[in-house]
Amino acid sequence: MVTGDQRSTALAVASAVGIIMIRSLWKKAAESWEKLSDEPPTPKTPRTHGPGGSAWEERVIPTELLQVDDIVIIRPGDKIPADGILVRGASFVDESMVTGETMPVQKRIGDNIIGGTVNGDGRVDLRITRAGYDT
Repeated sequence: MVTGDQRSTALAVASAVGIIMIRSLWKKAAESWEKLSDEPPTPKTPRTHGPGGSAWEERVIPTELLQVDDIVIIRPGDKIPADGILVRGASFVDESMVTGETMPVQKRIGDNIIGGTVNGDGRVDLRITRAGYDT
């Protein structure tokens, strides 16, 4: 027969184990988030021609230099550098860190994409609608 003291002990042990597991999960989630935020994307941006340049020139620029109406090439697995509208291609985007949605969301031409999300398996072009601190 189980006594009241044994029940109390079992409840205390189960609670302690639960707290340890939750702290471990939170720590892993924080480490994953930190890893993602430590890896700033370096988008390749086609821009209109400049002096001596071609009509479309693809070059790598830092994310903080992106401006509204830039078109950014997003390759499979890339982190989306800023908010924008899909202008070419289609893909599934992992929005879990922003919306909590567990399944990747399909994006097609004309759809809005949130900065900070992760592109799935498609190569897409994104026209930036909000950049820098506005995202």
